Amino acid sequence: MANYIEDYFSEHPKYRNKDALSFVASNSTNARTPFARIWNNTDHLPNSLSKSKVKKLNTMIKKNGTLQAIRNHTTKSYHTKLPEGFLLAEQDLSQKSVEQPI
Repeated sequence: MANYIEDYFSEHPKYRNKDALSFVASNSTNARTPFARIWNNTDHLPNSLSKSKVKKLNTMIKKNGTLQAIRNHTTKSYHTKLPEGFLLAEQDLSQKSVEQPI
């Protein structure tokens, strides 16, 4: 998990998108493992992941597809207090889901 997180935030990721998303899909749908950057930059998910993994990723998006959804399901003591004036760009995943072709 630590290697994935480090790679996710790296300027030059070493893991292929397919491998990274496969790793995320192997976690519980309740996990809050970040994957927005990979998901939003991958054009050919249906061809590279199994139907079950795409379905699981879509379920994860429905549960935690926005920053607000994640905050709502996280204990308040874990919320980060950001400095005044700090803007956090939110990637809303709830609008992007991929259908697996038959």
